[in-house]
Formats: sequence, C-alpha cells, structure tokens
Amino acid sequence: MAAVLRAARKTGLRIAEAIALRWGDVDLGRRRVQVRRRFYRGAFAPPKSRYGIRDVPIGLGLGAELELRWLLVDDVEARVFPSSTGSVLDADNLRRRVLKPAARRVSSRGRITTLAVQSLVHDIRSQLPCERRWYIGRRTY
Repeated sequence: MAAVLRAARKTGLRIAEAIALRWGDVDLGRRRVQVRRRFYRGAFAPPKSRYGIRDVPIGLGLGAELELRWLLVDDVEARVFPSSTGSVLDADNLRRRVLKPAARRVSSRGRITTLAVQSLVHDIRSQLPCERRWYIGRRTY
C-alpha cells in the first residue's frame, strides 16, 4: 500500500487512477505513465474529468522503484500496484487505513472530516513543482 501512495504523492495521480495503472501504461524509457482509467466503485471507468486522460512524468526515484517492480512482473496486463493477493487494491481500505489517520493527525481537533482529507490531498499536490501541477488532471489548480 505504501508504494501506491508514494506514486500518487510524487505524480499527483488520484488514488483511483494509481490503482488502475497497468504495466502497459508505464513507459520506463520515457519516464511517463499514461492515465487512461480509474477504478471506481468496483469497476474500471474513464478518469473523473476529460482533463484526466493524460501522460504524467515520473521522476528518477519513482522510475527506479517501478523498474525494480517491473523485473518481478514482466506482464503488461498486470496491475502496477496490486493487492497482496494480486487483485485490485481496495481504495476504501486504503483511505480508511492510511489517508484518514493521516488526515486525523493534521486536523486541529483530531476528528476526521471531509475538509481534513481534502486539505491533506491538497497539501500533497501543492508540493509538486509548479511546472508539474497541470499533470494532476484538473483544468485549474
């Protein structure tokens, strides 16, 4: 689970987009991932908005991590970030076990709120360099 969150943090991908990545979407030579789908409510669907279909650059660190993972898989149809059983990661489980506790830590009252989760995600995305923010798949940011 940590790998998918690192990738989302470093690229600005939504969790549902990172979970849906297949190795065929990753171009290690050009250091890019193609966002073409998300995993939403138990099914694969197009990205959330028309701006969601995009190619996102990956840095050297994430690129090296993905190269090591690729050596263990070697199947372009396989998920980049599978669950421990090889199936699609459960985004709700990821939010419940990782994101919500993190949001609780940054919340001033220690309670989880939608605003706290949004603030955490915004904080992560705002740490992207300005020239890379357009890769997050929104019209404006």
